Amino acid sequence: EQTVLNAKQLISIFGYDKVSEYIEDMFQTLLKSDNYLFRMTALTALSKLSDTLDNSTFQSLVETTVNNLRDDRVPNVKFVLIKTIEEFKGKISGPFLRSQITPVLEKLRNDPDCDVAYFASNALQTLKK
Repeated sequence: EQTVLNAKQLISIFGYDKVSEYIEDMFQTLLKSDNYLFRMTALTALSKLSDTLDNSTFQSLVETTVNNLRDDRVPNVKFVLIKTIEEFKGKISGPFLRSQITPVLEKLRNDPDCDVAYFASNALQTLKK
């Protein structure tokens, strides 16, 4: 949590361009971790950094995160991914939503875990509004 707050401060002081390598390395480390809590921390980090990043950078990090976690073996990670995507309604552009996010939610709607499937269906409805 403190690392995310530090990253947010660095971005606001120096701009994303100056600290992008640090942020991207942090995300890759969290997303690739064997520990599911680290992967969930990446989602929290993305949520907390979303208002600090420009739209292009934000969508790039969302895409990286979604691509890394959509097939996670831990249902709670997929559940938190879905809730995080829902939180970004209005921050994700229409074309990006249709090409990158909707197909993932469609797939998760058929997930073997009933909670994941249920919340993916709800997220699809929420994002269509």
